Parts: sequence; C-alpha cells; structure tokens
Amino acid sequence: MNVAVDRALCFADAKGRPSPRVEKQATKHLERAGAVLDRVLEPEERVVGVVTACAPFSVLEFLTTGWIITAMKRCLLVVTDRRLLQLPTKSNWTPRGNVAQIRFADLESAKVVGWAGKKLVLEYRGGKKETFTGLGGAAVKRLGEQLSEQAGQGEPSVDGGRHFICPQCAHSLAGAEDSCTQCGFAFRSRKKALRYSLVFPGGGYFYTGHPVMGVLDGLVEGFLLLVIVPGVFMAIAGEPDMWLGLGVLSAALAFEKLITVYHAGHYASEFLPAKSQPSASTQPS
Repeated sequence: MNVAVDRALCFADAKGRPSPRVEKQATKHLERAGAVLDRVLEPEERVVGVVTACAPFSVLEFLTTGWIITAMKRCLLVVTDRRLLQLPTKSNWTPRGNVAQIRFADLESAKVVGWAGKKLVLEYRGGKKETFTGLGGAAVKRLGEQLSEQAGQGEPSVDGGRHFICPQCAHSLAGAEDSCTQCGFAFRSRKKALRYSLVFPGGGYFYTGHPVMGVLDGLVEGFLLLVIVPGVFMAIAGEPDMWLGLGVLSAALAFEKLITVYHAGHYASEFLPAKSQPSASTQPS
C-alpha cells in the first residue's frame, strides 16, 4: 500500500493523542482499500482518518429490504485533507471497487450526531441533505470535528455533491455510462441487471454482488413458480376455481420481480466494476 497517511491525525483518538487502537483499526481498513486509494488519490493528498458507516438509503429501499439494507449499504468513509471518499464494501468491509467523493467545498455543514448510534449529517450548498448512519470506529468524534472545520472551504465543484468517480482514473462519472469515457474502465450494465432480474430468480442480486439477497429472492421466486406452474395446468385440466388463487400468486411474483428490478438497477447505477475489463490497448487515452 502506497497511500500517504497523516499519522498524527489518522492514528489519534478523540483528544488528538496517539492511539494504538485507532491505528490498528485504521491500518486494517486502509490495507483493504489500498488498491483503490492508490489509484484515486491526488498528488500529495493525505488520508487523515477512516471509519465504517452505512451509506444513505431511501425509505423505499428500507421498506422493500428491511434492516438487511444496513449490511447491503456498508461502506468505508475515508477522510483526506481535501475531500471525503465513500468506498462501498461487502459485509466483511472489503471494498467492492466503486468510489464516490464529496469535496469539502460542496458542503454547507457536516456534523456527527447521536448517542447510541452515531450519524454523519451532511448538508450541501444547494440545500440537499444526506445522512450516513451506523458510524463505527474509535475516531468517529474527532473525524466529525475535522469535517465540520473543513466544510465549505474553497470553490464548489461542478458536480456539487456526492458523486461517483472512476476507480481507475478518478474521472467524474454521470448518467448511465457502462464505461469510463476517460480511460474505458468497464462497469456492470444496468440493462444486464434488468435482464437478469427478469429472467433468473435472484439473478439481479447475484449480478450486482449481493448473494445473500440473491438466495433469499431465488427461494421466494422459486417457491411461487413451483406453485403457479402446476396450478396453471390443473386449472386448464378442469379446475377453474384455481384461477383466482393463481392470479394472487402471479401478482405476488410480479411484485417480487419489481422489487428485484428496482434494487438491481439501483446498485448497478453505483458504477460497480465489471468482472472483466478491456485490455489496455483498447482503452482510450
């Protein structure tokens, strides 16, 4: 790992004193994220802290997923001397490979609130607010103070808030791009996420790297299909009373598919790296 770290800040406790506990936690996270950070950090940019968190999620996401959303939205928040980097992770805090950034200049305010569960509340200059929940780590309070001091300094960026950047060249990403227009780095396709969600039970979740949800969704869809398909043949064979029940089950299956399509499309929109990448010779300079 070649990440530049400000040890005096990154490995200090809430009172600014060197802390072996904070150093151990931060070092572990930075080793996991080192490969990504090596590529996206700017010249002479230094890491001043890192904590675990749960990325912002909508009410609809919570209602259609439940508390498991807090595991699906896990991320590392890496604070540097210039910006806040969000690295979405798997359940074991291993980065998925995609990266979002928030420039300090785009923030109106940043503060850590809460007692039992710490939250990072960000307000952007445009008025929008976002909240990272479930902050973990021994340095949460100190990092909150650092972000509060840095918020609003400098000229706002063109992006104006949290946005994803290419994990290969750090170019800002927007829209429904399947690859970076700067270096050609490939991302998982939203069209494929939709197709896999519709065709295969749990397929959308597996494609976007959420196998637990894929298994659960596959079991539900598989059960509904096992009931519906034989039921259709029985109804055709002379049991017309079954059509009403089949209609209810079919509606449940359609609803389940809509939820899968919504989730898979959302996660694919976060620019997840594709499993295979174009060769260097085919990438635009």
